[in-house]
Amino acid sequence: TTPAATAGSPSKAPVAREKISVLLDGRDYSPRVGEQVSKFKEALAASPFFQAHLDKTNSIQLTSLSAPQDDSSRKAAFVQFGLQLNLQEKERRLYE
Repeated sequence: TTPAATAGSPSKAPVAREKISVLLDGRDYSPRVGEQVSKFKEALAASPFFQAHLDKTNSIQLTSLSAPQDDSSRKAAFVQFGLQLNLQEKERRLYE
C-alpha cells in the first residue's frame, strides 16, 4: 500500500491510456501522378468519423512519398505514399 492509501485517502483506480495510430500505405495512379495524395488526405480529414476521432493536432501526416515509378503490368506510372492517422488519446479507468 502507498502512504496516501494508509493515511485514509481513497486510492485511485488504475488507468490505461490508449494512443492509437493508423498507418496507410497506398499508390496513386492518377493521370498526373501524385496529384490525388493531398486530396485523399483532405477527404479522410473531412470524413465525419475521422473528424470525431482524430487528434486535434497532427491528425494526419504524410510520412512518405516516392518518386514516380512505372508499373509494367498496368502500363501506368504511380507514386507510393504513406499516411499516419493519429486518433485522440483515451484514458480508461480499470476496474470501474
